[in-house]
Amino acid sequence: MRQPPYQIPTSWIAMFYYRVEHDVIAELGQARNIRVQTTENTRTGPLKTNYSTDIGDDPRLREFASR
Repeated sequence: MRQPPYQIPTSWIAMFYYRVEHDVIAELGQARNIRVQTTENTRTGPLKTNYSTDIGDDPRLREFASR
């Protein structure tokens, strides 16, 4: 990629890129909801946070997956 795929909302945000196989993108394209779990190592131990979103009939992931 020569440019980020979207506008960065703030100057202090870090952008990470990950290699993802085509079959994973195809599966995401069929999803109706997505959940991501992160784990942060803190002084008091691992802190797990869940993020989820309901995609419903929004066509954008399907369009991206079809590229």
